[in-house]
Amino acid sequence: CDKYHDEDQEIDDAMANFQNISCEKLLEFSWRKNKIDTNLLNFLKRCPKLEKLIFEGNVYNSEEESIVDKFAAILPSLESLTSLYVCGYKKCVLGNDFETQLLDGLKKLPKLTCLDISNNSISDQGINSLVFSLKELSNLTHIILDNNAITSLDPLMKLAEKAIQLHKKLSISWPANDIKSLLRDQKVEDSEISNLRGKFKFASEGSINLSNNSAITLDDGVVIDAKNSSSVKNKAAL
Repeated sequence: CDKYHDEDQEIDDAMANFQNISCEKLLEFSWRKNKIDTNLLNFLKRCPKLEKLIFEGNVYNSEEESIVDKFAAILPSLESLTSLYVCGYKKCVLGNDFETQLLDGLKKLPKLTCLDISNNSISDQGINSLVFSLKELSNLTHIILDNNAITSLDPLMKLAEKAIQLHKKLSISWPANDIKSLLRDQKVEDSEISNLRGKFKFASEGSINLSNNSAITLDDGVVIDAKNSSSVKNKAAL
C-alpha cells in the first residue's frame, strides 16, 4: 500500500490492524510515504518469507520518534530478504543515521543482494562506512545510491575499488544527479568521471585492473602484482 493518506485517527486504526494480519506467506511488501509504527514493524517481524521490502520517505528520525533504530532492530528477523529499498523523500532522509544506526542492521541480512539508499543525504562518511562494511555484506550485488550528499567522487571510487579488491561483483548505479551537482560546483573533472565509470565497470565484472608497476593488497594479506597478475604473494613474506 503506497501513499495512503487519511485522518490521523483513521491512520492509527489502520495501523492497529497489522496486529491481526496473517503474513507467513508474504513475499513482497511496499509501504511508501506512509507512517511507520510499532504495529507495522512487529508485522514485518512475522514475515519469515519476505523477499522484497520497499520504503520511501518514511524510514527517518524525527523529533518525535526514532524510527531508524527501531527499523534496524527488526532486520535480523528478515532472513529471506533479498531486496531492500530505503529511499528518502524531500526532508525525510536517513542522513548520518545511515552509518550510525541502519548499517549494522543491514549486515544482519544474510541474503541481501539489492540495496537502494538513494535520496537520503548520505555523506562522504556514510559512503565510506559502507566501504568498510562491504565484506560483511557478502551477497550484495546491486546498490543504488544517487541523490545523496557526497562532496567528491572519492567515496564512490573507494566503494568500487573495495568491490574489486574483494573480487566481488557489485553493480553500482550511475550517480547522475550527484555528478551533475559536483560538475556545477566545479568539484570534479571530466577525467575523474571517466575514471569512475571505468572502476564501476570493473566492479560489476568482479575484475581487477592494475596499471603498470602497481599492486593491490587484498584483505587476507595477499598482494597481486601488475607485472604478473597471475602470481600472488603473501604480504608477510615481502
